[in-house]
Amino acid sequence: MILFATRDGAAAFEGFSYALDLARTLKQPVAMLLVTGTRASGKFEEVMMAAAFAEAGDYATVREILGGEGREIEERYKAELGAAREQCREAGIDLAVYAAAGDEVEAIRDTVKIRPGIDMVLLSPSLGAPKTGGHLKRLLARITKPVMTISPQAPAEA
Repeated sequence: MILFATRDGAAAFEGFSYALDLARTLKQPVAMLLVTGTRASGKFEEVMMAAAFAEAGDYATVREILGGEGREIEERYKAELGAAREQCREAGIDLAVYAAAGDEVEAIRDTVKIRPGIDMVLLSPSLGAPKTGGHLKRLLARITKPVMTISPQAPAEA
C-alpha cells in the first residue's frame, strides 16, 4: 500500500493524481493521510475524557471521542474526497482515508506504525521537505519505509 501524506489546506489534493498513477502502475492500494494542525481548544479536554473512558473499559466511546478529526476532514473535503474515491474506483484501486492532527512527521510515523501494510510513503507538495531538509531527515530517521516527495510544479518562465 502507498501512503499519500498531505497537509490540510488548499493544496491538500495536489499530487494525488501522481499517487494514483503510481498505485495503478505498482498494482497497489493507496491510503491518504490528511494531517491537520493541532486544535488548541478542546483537545486537552477530549484526551482527558477519552482517558477516563479507557480506564473504565469503554473503548467504543474512546474511538468516538478521538475520531472527531476524521469526521471533520470528511466534512471539509466532501467533494474532493468523493472525486478521489471515484478516480480510484474507475482505476480499480482501493482507497483508504485517514486523518491526524499535529506534527506531520509524527503523524506519518504513527500511521505507518499502526498500519503494517504500508510499503511506501509519498509526500505531497504541501509536505515537501523544506530547504534545510530537516523535515525529510526527521521522517527518514523515524520510519523504515521508502519515502518519496512530489515537488511543486515550477512556474513556467516567459
